Amino acid sequence: MNPKRLFQTTAVTFLAAIAFFNVRASAADRLDEWMRIVPEQTTVALAMKNIPEIKADVEGSSFMKFWDNAEVQAWTKPMREGAGFLSKFQEKSGMTVEEALAPYTGACLFVLTMTSFDDFKTQPGIGALSEIDPAKADEFAKHKAKERAAKIKDAPALKEQTEEIAGVTLNILADPDDKDGAWVDAWAIVGDVAIEGNARWIMEHFIGALKENAGKDTTTSQHVKRIAAMTEGTTDVLLYVNGERIWTAVDEAVEKQAAGSPPGAMPFNPKDILNALGLKEFEALGFSFDLTKGNLRADFAILHPEHPAGLVNLFRGTSTEINLPAFIPADVDGAAVTRQGLANVWDLLMGMIQKMGPMAMMVPMQLTQMEQGLGFSIRNDLLGSLGDEIISAEQYAGFDENGAPKANQVVGFSIKDKAKFESSIAALAKFAGQGFAALEESDLLGHKMYSIKKPGNGPEISFVVADSYFFFSMGDIALLRKLLNQT
Repeated sequence: MNPKRLFQTTAVTFLAAIAFFNVRASAADRLDEWMRIVPEQTTVALAMKNIPEIKADVEGSSFMKFWDNAEVQAWTKPMREGAGFLSKFQEKSGMTVEEALAPYTGACLFVLTMTSFDDFKTQPGIGALSEIDPAKADEFAKHKAKERAAKIKDAPALKEQTEEIAGVTLNILADPDDKDGAWVDAWAIVGDVAIEGNARWIMEHFIGALKENAGKDTTTSQHVKRIAAMTEGTTDVLLYVNGERIWTAVDEAVEKQAAGSPPGAMPFNPKDILNALGLKEFEALGFSFDLTKGNLRADFAILHPEHPAGLVNLFRGTSTEINLPAFIPADVDGAAVTRQGLANVWDLLMGMIQKMGPMAMMVPMQLTQMEQGLGFSIRNDLLGSLGDEIISAEQYAGFDENGAPKANQVVGFSIKDKAKFESSIAALAKFAGQGFAALEESDLLGHKMYSIKKPGNGPEISFVVADSYFFFSMGDIALLRKLLNQT
């Protein structure tokens, strides 16, 4: 079975559904019910609540204005036409994206399941639940027939067959000679819900759960409830990733690899690295999107234990009180503020390294030697003299010679001890100039600016120590000049 073929329709559907669905509204309660019947093996889920509202909001969004811009149309022409994914989708399915999605007239939930990485490579389990109009079940069947005709044209060995499961007709498309007995897809209808999947067990699971109304709390439903509490309710679109399932599969893969390696073959025990990074503390991830005309609210939620000790801490920051500084120019295309102390990040990383075993202790030893050559402490003098406010600003600057969009970017780090930081930067610049980078010194609005000669056609890189911020610029310095003018 070719996994690539399994994803050709599904992957595009996942992405396109957000922007192109043309169906009626559906209550969030239906999604809540479905979350209670998903398989325990669910690793990724994509849920969409009110499709007509999403479609209307997307059509009125800034993204669609950007997408319809003449310059953007020229840049994305290969994607829209010819060899682009939209054209390939139509070629493979025999329909446009909107035609392919037309029968789905309500809420939609896609799930991707995984028991192990080996199983995932062979045939990842895919399932979907979608509300349809039961009075138009025949139209749905005709739609699936057209979709399958395109698949059979591409792979003539595929055959259609039907089976009965719990009194429900199951329509299957598969290669009868496939040694694994894998299905390309299957579909069935229970009431006003269309069930689709690529494996018998998925179809049996959903058919039985819907017929018996057998909902119960699952790992997925519990995670989604916690994410909803953090994002102030069920959102228009939710992309959910089950970290617990992923780390279980990672553990199995690591044990398998270690069992096949001779003693001492690896300088670091992979499990020690995973434990040091605290990756298992990422219990789940949630990317949620709420759309209204002209606006988009996006939330990124991480579920973790109460007292994490690993990489999760990098996402927590030092404060939830954030205000965009008044000196950010009004004409920038994007700006953001983060509260994170870089000295704290350094401590966290050093703590992780110490957990990786004796071999890893060479890293802090080498850093100590490097600091002796620099003449300052990276943690105490360089990072420790910075505050916890990090700002960024971005301004688009047309397109490059390849038609890709360009942008000028500036990142600023607040300073709490300018004298100590400036001394550290001067020493670092002197060290970098000894063959590591070609630095140029110049004056910008009364501040010393260091610039790195750009390799080839790469962006110019510059940095400046101002009174209250350390600014790092990529691209034309016009944006950096604006920020310095207003600080």
